[in-house]
Amino acid sequence: MLEKVLTEFRLALGDRAGSAEADYALGACSAVLGRLDEAEQALRRACEARPDYGWARYALGVVLAQRGRHGEAVSELKRALKGCGDSSQVSMIHRGLGSTYYTMRQYADAISHFAQAVELRPGDAELRVNLGTACLAGGDVERASEELRRALEANPELLSALRNLGTLYLKTRQFEDAVRVLERAVALDPDHSRTLRKLALAHYERGDEAQAEAYMRKAIALDEGHDQ
Repeated sequence: MLEKVLTEFRLALGDRAGSAEADYALGACSAVLGRLDEAEQALRRACEARPDYGWARYALGVVLAQRGRHGEAVSELKRALKGCGDSSQVSMIHRGLGSTYYTMRQYADAISHFAQAVELRPGDAELRVNLGTACLAGGDVERASEELRRALEANPELLSALRNLGTLYLKTRQFEDAVRVLERAVALDPDHSRTLRKLALAHYERGDEAQAEAYMRKAIALDEGHDQ
């Protein structure tokens, strides 16, 4: 099936085949299909043909990060910044850099790039979750709380914000707040076992062992069902 999709895609390129734009499109398609080796080769050809091709550099950086080559990914993403001027694209590249640095556990750099992405797109709640999560990992609990709260102000049903804020409250031993936030997350997604386990822990720490046991049993049952 994947070979058929790629073959049809190459045919659709027609006269554009072999151009930087065609190689970028082919690389992006290959990446979506999980053909990361082919994606990298095509994107490198696009970058060789047009060294200032920001979108190709960005896509290559994402592919390299997916392949676990984070140092190379950072290098390509930084080069991508020099080849673009559109604020939306710049924000995406900063987000990619932030995610890569976060994976590398270089939290100060992750925070810096996520913050630049948020500055360009202040209404993007998911970006604020990224920034808040990096701040929490980097030990800045106050800033993490502020960013996660602002994400929820923009989107009160954003699961990633609820789950990460719940985690923050657990870490800071604010168990009543943890229960409140995590119960909102469970109401939106009742079959997420990790959230159920955290909610069980929050109830246990606040002294409600019956509720803790009920949520833990449900989490275990869900995990066992996935293993079958």
